[in-house]
Amino acid sequence: MAHRLPPNPIQFVHVSDDLVFKEINTACNAWVAKTLAPRRLRQLSAFVGAALGGTATYIKNMEGCYNLVLQFCVVREADTADGGTASEEQHAVLRLPMPGFRAAALMAEMLQNEVTWLRYFAAHAIAKVPAYLAMYNHRFDKIGVVSDSADGRWEITHRPILQSMHDLLVGVPCTDTDAWPHGPLASAADYKAIISRSVVEDATCSDRRIKKTLDVNKGLCCLLID
Repeated sequence: MAHRLPPNPIQFVHVSDDLVFKEINTACNAWVAKTLAPRRLRQLSAFVGAALGGTATYIKNMEGCYNLVLQFCVVREADTADGGTASEEQHAVLRLPMPGFRAAALMAEMLQNEVTWLRYFAAHAIAKVPAYLAMYNHRFDKIGVVSDSADGRWEITHRPILQSMHDLLVGVPCTDTDAWPHGPLASAADYKAIISRSVVEDATCSDRRIKKTLDVNKGLCCLLID
């Protein structure tokens, strides 16, 4: 019997609105420059120090996954057994989501989802990095976000925020979210249906924005000709 190659996985292509992302990049670059200004870094150092009960000193910054991450060294004074004091040094990071690359309407929900998953990892002694490898042995009957009940059980009770949903809302601001799920997904078919619908919505909204841009350019040409 001839060996059959496995079917190619389904791939969904998301086409972002270049006009929107050009505006986002310009605004984001200005925000990063303002955040890394000496005066703002002093303010953030004071904030981190107050939150952790010590004196914080800014060290460096990093970028990744549309976040600006600032690293600080925090020094705290602690009492010793002989009645003296000793300095304790701790490194901390402050993660700041870059404006424009995060859908404002989903920010609070996404942050709560992240906190809940981290609590789940801690409760099950799962290493936070790489979490996906450790999650392989955990099984759920739905697709979504976990929550813990009063009796200590962990269940999927909230909708997932799919990457396609988030990217669509960022790249195509006119996206209609009324049809998005309000609770967990029951199957992979539901998951694929959401992604498929987002591709259609992306194309529809992008066409609408392009037509508007062409109409504006046409009007400018008429003015120049006149």
